[in-house]
Amino acid sequence: MVTIGASVSSSEADRLAAKQFFNCVEEAVFCDDQFCTEEDRRLFPSKAKIQSLQAAYIVMLYQNWEGSTSSKGRIRRFRYSTVVAVARDVGVGHARHEIYSAATFDWQDFILREELIRVILWIFLLDTAFVIFNNVPPRMAIKEMKMSFARNDACFQASNSEICLQQVMIGHQEPHLLSSACEMICNGTITDGELASFGHLGSLNLFVATSAIHSMIFQAQQSFSPQLQLGPIYNALANWHLLWQRHIKADAVMRSHDVALLTLDITRLWQREGFSRFAPEYWMLASMLVQRLDRTEQDVIDKSREDPEVKIEPKDELLENYDTDMRQVNSLIAEFQKVML
Repeated sequence: MVTIGASVSSSEADRLAAKQFFNCVEEAVFCDDQFCTEEDRRLFPSKAKIQSLQAAYIVMLYQNWEGSTSSKGRIRRFRYSTVVAVARDVGVGHARHEIYSAATFDWQDFILREELIRVILWIFLLDTAFVIFNNVPPRMAIKEMKMSFARNDACFQASNSEICLQQVMIGHQEPHLLSSACEMICNGTITDGELASFGHLGSLNLFVATSAIHSMIFQAQQSFSPQLQLGPIYNALANWHLLWQRHIKADAVMRSHDVALLTLDITRLWQREGFSRFAPEYWMLASMLVQRLDRTEQDVIDKSREDPEVKIEPKDELLENYDTDMRQVNSLIAEFQKVML
């Protein structure tokens, strides 16, 4: 935490000092006995194991953000695969909340479960980031995410057990799983009941959902018949937009990062939404990618019908090279911007 904090400090001296420790902290974390030792998968993971997974995620984050080119490549190609393996050893299926009541609520157990849920969600988000920005095949499958959603931020930010339980009881406690929710939004327009049930998800969970759509798009591109897979993706994009519109009406002040800041006490600024507030931009990119992929495939079909004797090779107009730096996707986004203008 000290290293990643210093790496984004406003002080240049702090940032330079942090970079000197990047590699040695990485080595210490990935060689730690707790991180490398496999526990009994049948049991809920220990707090130390979860903390070691959190530490590994933080290392990947600061190296991917601020590290050298070689460090970024090492994280993407080697370290991340190790973290995914450890997350599976810990057990994605353990990342679930119980149905809580005043009689059975254990705040410390709730915190531990929420920490496990969130770190696995963050690891999945990093997986989709590599898919989006580096054109790397996903290493986590959406169907394996048979885990709970993260609870709303009011639960996670509660200062004591009573406040946390109060927020838990206010919120929805339906045992929805992430994998099931992703499947649901792909299967036609969601009903009003489903919208009410899933409308409380919050920005982090919705960010995970729109990132999952990018994984689906990548898989569709690799198919010999991409158009057959685009229908569910179009459904997912439309349904996600409905869920996000419901979300942004829930707590506009906590989402604000501009004028409404003046209405917040300075001690509460940390409670605002973080990077996940940019989820609509990921949704917009996904929408453009699907439209481009759909149009490309349709052009191939039309040309084949015009002259059946001529074999038309499908042209990949999205990202041609795999496991690259971000310049390739930056060029694609710049191209989209020109079209929008």
